[in-house]
Amino acid sequence: MTDTTLEQIIEFPIKQGEIFTEQPLLPQAYGLCYQYDVDQHGYGPYGFNTTSASNFLRTLFPNFLRWEPERKILENTIEPTQEGIYFSKIQPHTSILEVELEHHKKNVKIYLLREKYEKNDTLTAQRTKSALVESTKHKKISAEVISTFITHKQFFLINHFFMSDARSTLIFLIEKSKQPQKKSQKT
Repeated sequence: MTDTTLEQIIEFPIKQGEIFTEQPLLPQAYGLCYQYDVDQHGYGPYGFNTTSASNFLRTLFPNFLRWEPERKILENTIEPTQEGIYFSKIQPHTSILEVELEHHKKNVKIYLLREKYEKNDTLTAQRTKSALVESTKHKKISAEVISTFITHKQFFLINHFFMSDARSTLIFLIEKSKQPQKKSQKT
């Protein structure tokens, strides 16, 4: 007798206001969650907690960086299992984000030194705001920053934890032109 358990990926739409700020309006967001140990009635726990789920994530999303907002760094990650925004390392815009983040950190240090020694701030180089630093506000992800990522054709995904429903969920935004079209039936 073999012991096999059913595991499945579930896709569902996500309302913008649930995890993003309201403006500007973003493309439709979709969530992917993973359900395992599914019984004959369709019940089972959620989360990317099994070996199969881990292998799926590593195969589908290799070479990722996770934005760590508390420490304000992009950190290497093996798989997108923690909450946050993830970026592909192999895309050109990711290196631009890294450079922008370094400029931001340097300018913050200069500003703090000038403030400490009571120097006039007008001599300080114009402080650049990093899109990553601006990405989360009041426990929500800035729709404006996400819109910028989309404009630059930056591949990213978001891992968000939905308390009782889907648990750890991967979120993708799909522009209308790239959404699968439903075939209309003639009557």
